[in-house]
Amino acid sequence: MIFSKSKGYAIIKEEEVEKSVLAFDQTLAGLQSQPVTFHVEGATNPGRYQVMPGTTLAQVMEMAGGIPEGRKLKGIHLCSPLGGIFGEGDLDQVIGIELLEAHSLHAGDMRIDILCDDTCMVDYLYRLSSTLLEENCGRCSFCREGLRQIARIAEDITRKKASADDLALLQVLAEGMQEGSYCLFGRSLGAL
Repeated sequence: MIFSKSKGYAIIKEEEVEKSVLAFDQTLAGLQSQPVTFHVEGATNPGRYQVMPGTTLAQVMEMAGGIPEGRKLKGIHLCSPLGGIFGEGDLDQVIGIELLEAHSLHAGDMRIDILCDDTCMVDYLYRLSSTLLEENCGRCSFCREGLRQIARIAEDITRKKASADDLALLQVLAEGMQEGSYCLFGRSLGAL
C-alpha cells in the first residue's frame, strides 16, 4: 500500500486487495476442518459464535437465539459485506466456501447479518454500498463508479425519487461490476 500524507489517501495495489479477499476465503475454507468464529447480528442474542464444520445457516441462527419474537426471516447475509444474501429456502445450506463459490461469491468479514421483515432491503443496499464505496481502492471504474451509482439509485428509491428504469440499471451495473472489475472485491459486489 502506498500512503500519501500530503494528498490524504492510500493507493492500494490490486494484488493486495485480491490477497485480502482470498485470505478471507481461506479462513472460510478452513471451516471444512476446524471451527471458525462468526459475529452474528440481527438475532435475538447477537454476538460471536464458534461455527463447527458442517454447520448450516439454520443452526447458526439457532445458536444465536433465532430471530426476534414476532419477526419473520427475510434473509441471511453470510460473510457480509462481500458474501451473499440467502433466503429462507437456503437455511439447510452448510456454511463454507463451497456455498459462496456456488453463487460466484467470496467471503468478506466473518459476519452473519440476519435480516428480518422489518429490514428494508433497499435501505440495507444503500448502507452497504455507501460503506463499501469508502472501502474500495478506487482503481477501476467498474467498481468505483458502479458502487457510487448503486448507492445513488438505492438512496433515490428510499426517497421515492427513483424511476422504473432504475431497477434495470441496477442489474446492468451489477453485471458490469462482475465482468469488468479488476479484483474479487468488485466482482463479488456485483454478484450480490
